[in-house]
Amino acid sequence: MGAGDVKFGAVLGLWVGLSAFIPIWIIASLLAFAHAVLWRYLERWPFSPRLTSMLAGPSRASESGTPLRRPRIVPYAAYLALATAVWMVWGRQS
Repeated sequence: MGAGDVKFGAVLGLWVGLSAFIPIWIIASLLAFAHAVLWRYLERWPFSPRLTSMLAGPSRASESGTPLRRPRIVPYAAYLALATAVWMVWGRQS
């Protein structure tokens, strides 16, 4: 987690409280895990290399001429925001 993710998590914890932040954090971690597993699967998927290449973003050429891929990083705050939206919908229904 970067500094922005920590700040987002701190403000989110102050907003929803500790009793709600723990399930939000667990849901966000599960979402991040599912995204990582899906990404690894798509990298090895032999049927659509163009899709994987498109999702990986633009490449840069190295000194030897081979393309370098910049790692695609998704901030953890995005998973926290999605988990918070899920928590808010479920919390309103019960």
